[in-house]
Parts: sequence; structure tokens; C-alpha cells
Amino acid sequence: MQDDRSQNEDPKGIKIKHYIPDGMVGVYADNSQVMHTANEFILSFFQIEHPVVEPDLASLREVRSRCVARIVLSPDQMTKLVGILAENLAAYQKAASGGMDTHD
Repeated sequence: MQDDRSQNEDPKGIKIKHYIPDGMVGVYADNSQVMHTANEFILSFFQIEHPVVEPDLASLREVRSRCVARIVLSPDQMTKLVGILAENLAAYQKAASGGMDTHD
């Protein structure tokens, strides 16, 4: 899925082998928040706890949103992530519109 060489090598040229541990579960997030300090970016991902009954929506003023993941990145890693996301979004949009180019 990822072909960006800068993500596969550290600055000293040491190859980084990515793996996903057995049993790791993906979590759906339908809301997110990005904050930053002088030295880092904090990406928080949330699941909104939707009301169960449709008629309650008329009187609903607030819903809870539970943080399911929080990632802290350096500015350099955030810059790389934004580039990778833009590249993959463009490939997705091209494929969704009938184009042939997809990234695996």
C-alpha cells in the first residue's frame, strides 16, 4: 500500500520493515482532531456515539465522541504523512471516477 521510499528508510539509510502484529484490530473513526505544539502534531481519532432512536434527533443538542486513537508526530513526519495522504486520495479519486491507477 505504501511506496514512499522516505517512509521505508531512516535518515541514516537503514531500511525499515513495517509489519502489523497479529491480532491488531482496526478501529473506525468518524471524527478527528488535529492539534500542534512547537515540536509536534497530535492527531486524535474519535467514534461519535450516535443516538439509537431517530425521533430523539429533534431534541438532540450534543453527542459524545470517544477518542479511539491518538498519534503524536514530529513536524517532519507530519509533512510526509500529508504528502502520502494526498497521493493516495488522488489515486482513490481517479479509481472512483473510472480511472485505472490504484495504489496497493
